[in-house]
Order: sequence, then C-alpha cells, then structure tokens
Amino acid sequence: MRYLIIFLSAIFLLTACQKAETSQT
Repeated sequence: MRYLIIFLSAIFLLTACQKAETSQT
C-alpha cells in the first residue's frame, strides 16, 4: 500500500513539473 502512494506521488510530481515547464514556455 505504501508503494502505491509513493508511485502516485511520483506521477503527480512529474505531471506538475511538466505543467510548470509548459507554463514557463
């Protein structure tokens, strides 16, 4: 269960980073 939360958190962070890069451009 813990790994699932970490996995989802990683995806969320990656998505946030991609959105941030898109906003900067």
